[in-house]
Amino acid sequence: MTAVSESRTPNLFAWISLLISLAEISIVWGTTVFLYVHGPNTSVYRITGAAWIIGAALSLVSAIVALLNRRHRRVGLIALIVAVLSFFVCGLPMIT
Repeated sequence: MTAVSESRTPNLFAWISLLISLAEISIVWGTTVFLYVHGPNTSVYRITGAAWIIGAALSLVSAIVALLNRRHRRVGLIALIVAVLSFFVCGLPMIT
């Protein structure tokens, strides 16, 4: 039973990283659309910034943990690429 749970753990971290990246993208771009429709709001800016930083940190850490596994490095590499791309895609609304 432990061999099965140990082999699934790295995949779990990769999936967590991918889900966090998708949540980060949806939160940041959702608040960007909200700000476009309703006008500037400082509390919404704070939520967007916090989602960007926390989401990027969590998804990168999860992807690196998944990448360190010897068996499933490909899944970890995909999760790391998606985490880096989502960091830059979510950073675009912060610049403007």
